[in-house]
Amino acid sequence: MPSPLAYQGKIFFGEKSGVVKMAGVAAQRSDGSPVMMTGMVDRDARTRADLETLLPQEGFRPDCYRLYGGEGIGHCYVIDHVPAGWEVYYTASSSKTALRVFPTEADACADFLDRLRQDPTTRHG
Repeated sequence: MPSPLAYQGKIFFGEKSGVVKMAGVAAQRSDGSPVMMTGMVDRDARTRADLETLLPQEGFRPDCYRLYGGEGIGHCYVIDHVPAGWEVYYTASSSKTALRVFPTEADACADFLDRLRQDPTTRHG
């Protein structure tokens, strides 16, 4: 099975929520669509197992997220482990939007949690 990404060798630097990201490598899927490979520092180390406990405690609606993949299941945030790394994206109408790929589970979980916290429609109430 061929790799879904072809590396382009570009380096990006950025900042989100006051946390500096390490260099990321721009990548491209075999269909030509762009993907951003990123790494982060200074984040809480989290796993999907940690999120299983944390998300209900913070009042997130279970229908707004999937922790183990779920492309094509409706409008929700998804984290998935794939051969290219850890994907975090929003799925709508069977397509991945705002896709980011991370080298570690902890980085992906931090981004996933940030996305949920920034979207007020993901909580009960």
